[in-house]
Amino acid sequence: MRNNLFKSTRRLFAIGFPLFVVLGATPDRVLGADITAAQAMVEATTSQVLELLKTNKDRLKNDKTELHRLVNEIVVPHFDFRAMSRLVLGKHWRHATDEQKKRFTEEFKTLLVRTYSTTMLDFTDETVKYLPVRPGSDESKALCRMEITQPGGGPPVKMDLRMVIRDEGWMVYDITVDGISLVTNYRNSFGNEVLKTGIDGLINKLVEKNLPSHAG
Repeated sequence: MRNNLFKSTRRLFAIGFPLFVVLGATPDRVLGADITAAQAMVEATTSQVLELLKTNKDRLKNDKTELHRLVNEIVVPHFDFRAMSRLVLGKHWRHATDEQKKRFTEEFKTLLVRTYSTTMLDFTDETVKYLPVRPGSDESKALCRMEITQPGGGPPVKMDLRMVIRDEGWMVYDITVDGISLVTNYRNSFGNEVLKTGIDGLINKLVEKNLPSHAG
């Protein structure tokens, strides 16, 4: 039961991947940035991204190298991985050296790409309903809300994309699916690992997990 729940949740987090692509397209780096413009960009572009996934699904499913390349090229630039890494490590981030922070951020990024890019290919038949965007905790942040209707019925899944405006544009630093935070999920598991093996132990475990032989 828990394994099926994990797989389902992982797939729902992967739904956020195609949505990330459009969030970096807002160029204004100002306080009070127009969050409605970010929402409009999401709505206008998501259908194009999903169409790309649909039309190239079979090719990408059989060519993981190309799939990872496309995700790294199109999606990764619109994640604030350093902010995500800092939130994931929590209190342990303060005790990490600059080199450990750099290595962890890179391995965490690789883990996310390898974990979710393949699962992303399953997102072809869901429909997205956009809810009014909300301001974040300060003027540089926004909360993009939506509901995902899955094929076969069932209650819609609520998804929130937490965004922050950077010099590069709107960037995502967390996804919440039905109240489950991606950042919090990893913080809990990684925190336990740091307590057992230290930050270097966690990084080494990620390096091993990210080897091609472990790729999904």
